[in-house]
Amino acid sequence: MAGGFDVARAVEEVAAKSIGEKAALKAGDILKKVEGREVASWEEFLAICSERTFSNELKLEVDRAGKVQKITLKIS
Repeated sequence: MAGGFDVARAVEEVAAKSIGEKAALKAGDILKKVEGREVASWEEFLAICSERTFSNELKLEVDRAGKVQKITLKIS
C-alpha cells in the first residue's frame, strides 16, 4: 500500500451508464469484500466472481475515504 492508498484494489474509473455508476461506485473506492469474502487483489475479485453463479446482484463492500460503503451491483 503506497501512501495509504491500496492500488491493488482501487477503482480507477467508473464508466458512464455502467452498472458501477448505477450502483454509485466511485473512482478511488477500495474494494474490501465481494459477497462477504475479503479480497486482496483484482485477480481475487475476478476469481470469486467466476466461481459463483449469481442471479442479478453482486454485493460489494468498499472503503470510501475511510468509511465502509455497501454497494449492490445489479447485473442485467
